[in-house]
Amino acid sequence: MNDKEAGPAFSFLGGSLPLDYCNTVDWHSSAAPADRLHGYADVVAWAIAAEALSRESGAALLDAAKTREPEAEAAFRKALDVREGLFRIFSAVAHGEPPPGEDVEMLNAMWREAGDNLSLVFEDGAYVWRWRLGSEVSWLRPLYPVIRAAVELLTSRQAVDVRRCEGPPGCGWLFLDHTKNHSRRWCSMRDCGNRAKMRRFQERKKGKQGNNG
Repeated sequence: MNDKEAGPAFSFLGGSLPLDYCNTVDWHSSAAPADRLHGYADVVAWAIAAEALSRESGAALLDAAKTREPEAEAAFRKALDVREGLFRIFSAVAHGEPPPGEDVEMLNAMWREAGDNLSLVFEDGAYVWRWRLGSEVSWLRPLYPVIRAAVELLTSRQAVDVRRCEGPPGCGWLFLDHTKNHSRRWCSMRDCGNRAKMRRFQERKKGKQGNNG
Protein backbone atom coordinates (compact mmCIF):
# COMPACT_ATOMS: atom_id res chain seq x y z
CA MET A 1 0.00 0.00 0.00
CA ASN A 2 2.93 2.34 -0.62
CA ASP A 3 2.98 3.02 -4.34
CA LYS A 4 2.89 6.79 -3.89
CA GLU A 5 4.54 7.96 -0.74
CA ALA A 6 4.35 11.55 0.52
CA GLY A 7 6.86 11.33 3.32
CA PRO A 8 7.51 8.44 5.69
CA ALA A 9 3.97 7.89 6.95
CA PHE A 10 1.35 8.52 4.27
CA SER A 11 0.32 7.03 0.96
CA PHE A 12 -2.13 8.34 -1.61
CA LEU A 13 -3.76 5.63 -3.70
CA GLY A 14 -7.45 6.46 -3.27
CA GLY A 15 -7.80 8.90 -6.13
CA SER A 16 -9.89 11.23 -3.94
CA LEU A 17 -9.09 13.29 -0.85
CA PRO A 18 -11.71 11.72 1.49
CA LEU A 19 -10.73 8.20 0.44
CA ASP A 20 -7.07 8.96 1.10
CA TYR A 21 -8.02 10.29 4.52
CA CYS A 22 -9.88 7.07 5.29
CA ASN A 23 -6.75 5.21 4.20
CA THR A 24 -4.70 6.61 7.08
CA VAL A 25 -5.52 3.28 8.73
CA ASP A 26 -3.80 0.12 7.51
CA TRP A 27 -5.86 -3.10 7.50
CA HIS A 28 -8.96 -1.03 8.18
CA SER A 29 -11.29 -4.01 7.69
CA SER A 30 -9.30 -6.43 9.83
CA ALA A 31 -9.51 -7.28 13.51
CA ALA A 32 -6.24 -5.40 14.13
CA PRO A 33 -6.22 -2.08 12.24
CA ALA A 34 -3.02 -0.02 12.43
CA ASP A 35 -3.57 3.73 12.66
CA ARG A 36 -1.12 6.14 11.05
CA LEU A 37 -2.52 9.11 12.96
CA HIS A 38 -1.38 9.28 16.58
CA GLY A 39 -2.03 12.90 17.49
CA TYR A 40 -3.21 16.26 16.21
CA ALA A 41 0.19 16.96 14.66
CA ASP A 42 -0.25 13.89 12.45
CA VAL A 43 -3.61 15.17 11.19
CA VAL A 44 -1.94 18.45 10.25
CA ALA A 45 1.00 16.66 8.64
CA TRP A 46 -1.34 14.49 6.57
CA ALA A 47 -3.34 17.51 5.40
CA ILE A 48 -0.14 19.27 4.31
CA ALA A 49 1.08 16.15 2.49
CA ALA A 50 -2.32 15.83 0.80
CA GLU A 51 -2.16 19.51 -0.21
CA ALA A 52 -5.35 20.17 1.73
CA LEU A 53 -3.59 22.64 4.01
CA SER A 54 -0.75 25.10 3.43
CA ARG A 55 2.43 24.77 5.44
CA GLU A 56 1.86 28.24 6.86
CA SER A 57 -1.64 27.36 8.10
CA GLY A 58 -0.34 24.06 9.45
CA ALA A 59 2.44 25.79 11.36
CA ALA A 60 -0.06 28.22 12.90
CA LEU A 61 -2.25 25.35 14.07
CA LEU A 62 0.70 23.49 15.56
CA ASP A 63 1.84 26.60 17.39
CA ALA A 64 -1.63 26.98 18.88
CA ALA A 65 -1.68 23.30 19.83
CA LYS A 66 1.47 23.72 21.94
CA THR A 67 -0.31 26.05 24.36
CA ARG A 68 -3.83 24.66 24.03
CA GLU A 69 -3.24 20.93 24.30
CA PRO A 70 -6.70 19.92 25.59
CA GLU A 71 -8.38 21.63 22.63
CA ALA A 72 -5.96 20.08 20.17
CA GLU A 73 -6.53 16.65 21.71
CA ALA A 74 -10.31 17.08 21.45
CA ALA A 75 -9.92 18.10 17.82
CA PHE A 76 -7.80 15.02 17.17
CA ARG A 77 -10.47 12.73 18.63
CA LYS A 78 -13.08 14.49 16.51
CA ALA A 79 -10.88 14.08 13.43
CA LEU A 80 -10.74 10.32 14.05
CA ASP A 81 -14.52 10.16 14.52
CA VAL A 82 -15.00 12.00 11.23
CA ARG A 83 -12.63 9.63 9.47
CA GLU A 84 -14.43 6.54 10.73
CA GLY A 85 -17.77 8.02 9.74
CA LEU A 86 -16.47 8.69 6.24
CA PHE A 87 -15.07 5.17 6.10
CA ARG A 88 -18.46 3.68 6.92
CA ILE A 89 -20.20 5.92 4.40
CA PHE A 90 -17.86 5.11 1.51
CA SER A 91 -17.68 1.43 2.44
CA ALA A 92 -21.47 1.36 2.15
CA VAL A 93 -21.24 3.13 -1.20
CA ALA A 94 -18.67 0.58 -2.39
CA HIS A 95 -21.07 -2.26 -1.56
CA GLY A 96 -24.18 -0.57 -2.90
CA GLU A 97 -25.71 -0.28 0.56
CA PRO A 98 -27.34 2.66 2.36
CA PRO A 99 -24.92 4.42 4.74
CA PRO A 100 -25.61 4.70 8.47
CA GLY A 101 -27.91 7.66 9.10
CA GLU A 102 -25.82 9.01 11.98
CA ASP A 103 -22.76 9.15 9.75
CA VAL A 104 -24.66 11.12 7.11
CA GLU A 105 -25.78 13.53 9.83
CA MET A 106 -22.16 13.86 10.94
CA LEU A 107 -21.12 14.69 7.37
CA ASN A 108 -23.92 17.25 7.07
CA ALA A 109 -22.83 18.91 10.31
CA MET A 110 -19.21 19.02 9.19
CA TRP A 111 -20.25 20.38 5.78
CA ARG A 112 -22.13 23.23 7.47
CA GLU A 113 -19.08 23.99 9.62
CA ALA A 114 -16.77 23.91 6.62
CA GLY A 115 -19.18 26.09 4.63
CA ASP A 116 -19.02 28.77 7.31
CA ASN A 117 -15.29 29.02 6.59
CA LEU A 118 -15.54 29.09 2.79
CA SER A 119 -15.91 32.17 0.61
CA LEU A 120 -16.51 32.71 -3.09
CA VAL A 121 -14.04 35.27 -4.45
CA PHE A 122 -13.25 36.75 -7.86
CA GLU A 123 -9.59 36.34 -8.79
CA ASP A 124 -7.80 36.70 -12.12
CA GLY A 125 -11.03 36.89 -14.07
CA ALA A 126 -12.73 33.89 -12.49
CA TYR A 127 -14.72 32.91 -9.41
CA VAL A 128 -12.93 30.53 -7.03
CA TRP A 129 -13.47 29.16 -3.54
CA ARG A 130 -11.12 30.28 -0.79
CA TRP A 131 -10.92 29.14 2.83
CA ARG A 132 -11.19 32.02 5.27
CA LEU A 133 -8.60 32.45 7.98
CA GLY A 134 -10.27 34.00 11.01
CA SER A 135 -8.74 35.18 14.24
CA GLU A 136 -10.11 32.16 16.09
CA VAL A 137 -8.36 28.81 15.77
CA SER A 138 -10.30 26.47 13.48
CA TRP A 139 -8.97 23.19 14.83
CA LEU A 140 -10.68 21.09 12.16
CA ARG A 141 -9.46 23.33 9.33
CA PRO A 142 -7.28 20.46 7.99
CA LEU A 143 -10.47 18.46 7.32
CA TYR A 144 -12.58 21.12 5.60
CA PRO A 145 -11.26 20.30 2.09
CA VAL A 146 -11.79 16.61 2.89
CA ILE A 147 -15.42 17.25 3.80
CA ARG A 148 -16.03 19.36 0.71
CA ALA A 149 -14.48 16.69 -1.52
CA ALA A 150 -16.54 13.98 0.21
CA VAL A 151 -19.80 15.80 -0.49
CA GLU A 152 -18.78 16.44 -4.10
CA LEU A 153 -17.84 12.79 -4.62
CA LEU A 154 -21.04 11.44 -3.08
CA THR A 155 -23.17 13.68 -5.28
CA SER A 156 -21.23 12.99 -8.48
CA ARG A 157 -21.29 10.22 -11.07
CA GLN A 158 -17.95 9.04 -9.71
CA ALA A 159 -19.65 7.69 -6.59
CA VAL A 160 -20.33 4.43 -8.45
CA ASP A 161 -16.57 4.04 -8.92
CA VAL A 162 -15.81 3.81 -5.18
CA ARG A 163 -14.32 0.43 -4.26
CA ARG A 164 -12.91 -1.17 -1.12
CA CYS A 165 -9.78 -3.26 -1.44
CA GLU A 166 -10.36 -7.01 -1.32
CA GLY A 167 -6.76 -7.76 -0.44
CA PRO A 168 -5.92 -10.05 2.49
CA PRO A 169 -6.01 -9.79 5.42
CA GLY A 170 -8.79 -7.20 5.53
CA CYS A 171 -6.95 -4.31 3.90
CA GLY A 172 -10.09 -2.24 3.47
CA TRP A 173 -8.44 0.71 1.72
CA LEU A 174 -10.80 2.72 -0.45
CA PHE A 175 -10.15 3.84 -4.01
CA LEU A 176 -11.77 5.00 -7.22
CA ASP A 177 -11.90 2.34 -9.92
CA HIS A 178 -11.30 4.01 -13.28
CA THR A 179 -10.78 0.81 -15.27
CA LYS A 180 -13.01 0.45 -18.32
CA ASN A 181 -14.76 -2.68 -17.08
CA HIS A 182 -14.63 -1.76 -13.36
CA SER A 183 -12.44 -4.76 -12.62
CA ARG A 184 -9.95 -3.25 -10.15
CA ARG A 185 -10.02 -5.21 -6.90
CA TRP A 186 -6.96 -4.04 -4.97
CA CYS A 187 -5.62 -0.75 -3.71
CA SER A 188 -2.25 -1.66 -5.17
CA MET A 189 -1.27 -4.47 -7.51
CA ARG A 190 2.24 -4.44 -6.04
CA ASP A 191 1.06 -5.09 -2.50
CA CYS A 192 -2.44 -6.48 -2.00
CA GLY A 193 -2.64 -7.75 -5.58
CA ASN A 194 0.53 -9.77 -5.18
CA ARG A 195 -0.58 -11.04 -1.77
CA ALA A 196 -3.83 -12.28 -3.28
CA LYS A 197 -2.01 -13.99 -6.14
CA MET A 198 0.46 -15.61 -3.76
CA ARG A 199 -2.40 -16.86 -1.57
CA ARG A 200 -4.15 -18.40 -4.57
CA PHE A 201 -0.89 -20.00 -5.68
CA GLN A 202 -0.33 -21.53 -2.25
CA GLU A 203 -3.91 -22.82 -2.14
CA ARG A 204 -3.52 -24.47 -5.57
CA LYS A 205 -0.21 -25.95 -4.47
CA LYS A 206 -1.76 -27.42 -1.32
CA GLY A 207 -4.64 -28.77 -3.41
CA LYS A 208 -2.26 -30.56 -5.76
CA GLN A 209 -0.27 -31.98 -2.86
CA GLY A 210 -3.48 -33.26 -1.29
CA ASN A 211 -4.55 -34.92 -4.54
CA ASN A 212 -1.14 -36.53 -4.96
CA GLY A 213 -1.22 -37.81 -1.39
